[in-house]
Amino acid sequence: MRSTIVEPATVDYIWPQVERFIKAGFTWGRGKRGCGDETLENTIDALREGRCQLWVMHNGRGLRGAGVTKVDVLPTGRKICVTISYGGDRLDECKHILKDVEAFARANGCSAVRITGRPGWRVFKKYGYKEPFICLEKEL
Repeated sequence: MRSTIVEPATVDYIWPQVERFIKAGFTWGRGKRGCGDETLENTIDALREGRCQLWVMHNGRGLRGAGVTKVDVLPTGRKICVTISYGGDRLDECKHILKDVEAFARANGCSAVRITGRPGWRVFKKYGYKEPFICLEKEL
């Protein structure tokens, strides 16, 4: 499994292929809204403007999932990479993308990766992520 960041200028081109994956991250079980402060609409705008990153997961035979991250500077000055939404054909395949997200975060001066989202993400606690509030976080 590989992951690639999509350039902001090509977000609209690839969106029809990844929309279902990203929407899945904003809803869970009977259409309940996912956790987090973001909406699908403001996330799409942020992707087009380059304020967020669109990741696609692929295996050489097609897209298997997609996700969105953003780099945030907290009021304390701490810089973190936050996952906003991820969806894919199989959640266990998403673990591969976390290594790429962590490398991206380090390269951009982040001290941690924070996963926010639906309860299914708790399965990643076994990879060193903790749930300090209602999210998972890994120090880099």
